[in-house]
Amino acid sequence: MDVVESKIVGYLADRRGWQPQTGVGRLDYPLLDNGVLDSLAIIGLVGFLEREFAITVTDTDMMPDNFETVRCIAGLVRAAQQVADR
Repeated sequence: MDVVESKIVGYLADRRGWQPQTGVGRLDYPLLDNGVLDSLAIIGLVGFLEREFAITVTDTDMMPDNFETVRCIAGLVRAAQQVADR
């Protein structure tokens, strides 16, 4: 798990009470399907991501697929960082 993924897991554990399983499986745990994230929780998560990683999450980024798993969220962050670096 890299730094981006670790910070996302930490946020979800602290703010959403998520007790992630150990190992790589936690990166692919279905957050939406299992109620870890809902629409309001995503708004809070986006604020955290924007502050923590100095990115902007656009309206087009606000698709459920981008928030399905920690791995998906980390991919969103990395893509937004590349846009910010341009």
